[in-house]
Amino acid sequence: IDLSSVPLDQFKNLKRVDFVGTINEIKLANASKTNAIIRCNSDLEILNLYKDNNDKNYIHNEIKIVSKKGLSILGNEKVYAKTIDLTYNNTISFYEHVKFYPTEDIYLPDFYKLFNKKNDLEPCIFNTINGHKVDVYFGGQIPKNEELKKIFKGTSDELSVSFNFHSSK
Repeated sequence: IDLSSVPLDQFKNLKRVDFVGTINEIKLANASKTNAIIRCNSDLEILNLYKDNNDKNYIHNEIKIVSKKGLSILGNEKVYAKTIDLTYNNTISFYEHVKFYPTEDIYLPDFYKLFNKKNDLEPCIFNTINGHKVDVYFGGQIPKNEELKKIFKGTSDELSVSFNFHSSK
């Protein structure tokens, strides 16, 4: 599925996009023009994020990413989302540095079951918008600070300035 040729301005009221069935790969281009929920609860294996060249300053903060299985994310994009919910995931593979900029909450499963490195690339995952603090909920215990620093890139060297970490244990 490639949204680059879809006249997205005609779908301004679009709130949710469900991909159902045996889709193996989704390529989202110019996805920032939609307010949507991207649900990866089928046999989706790869989410390929294309750069939106038309509107680089647009923050698509209505997008919600929900994944119920292992998902490989390709690209080198900034994905702005109100909520990121990965609690159903076993692993997420990052083939390049994909940055998520949540504005509200992040829901994560057990940290040590979540991340699966590929090609020895350090995932640069969660960032914050300057001056905005985000709540992070772990399904297990909160990882050590050294582990957190590998994936949470806040607006300060002090993670507590940018994130509130919560544990279910």
